[in-house]
Amino acid sequence: VTCAKGLWRSFKRSLICETSLVDGKVAAVWGCGGTLLGQVGQPWMLTSGEIKKLSPIRVARFYTKQVDKMLEMFPRLENYVAVEHNDAIRLLTIAGFKIGEPEKFGQGMFRKFEMER
Repeated sequence: VTCAKGLWRSFKRSLICETSLVDGKVAAVWGCGGTLLGQVGQPWMLTSGEIKKLSPIRVARFYTKQVDKMLEMFPRLENYVAVEHNDAIRLLTIAGFKIGEPEKFGQGMFRKFEMER
């Protein structure tokens, strides 16, 4: 799947979709997939180089608030993050997600992240 197709699918399948701009350029897009009557939400986030212009503390505070909004809709959040995305794993940890051990998923190595209300 191309990046553009993956992003389109994420937006299309999400109940929450947001975009953050820095100096008029996209810094991050994120959302949460799932079904209206479902119990599990699948949070996702993609960032560009523009995110580096923001303080990591500011990004962490903002993302934690977004996770709180997701938890208002779903009692459980879970998804996977690629093992090489150390900044994303750090952000997920700060936001309160439990990070699992690396495991093969599709053609790569990923770590499951999860949180419950």
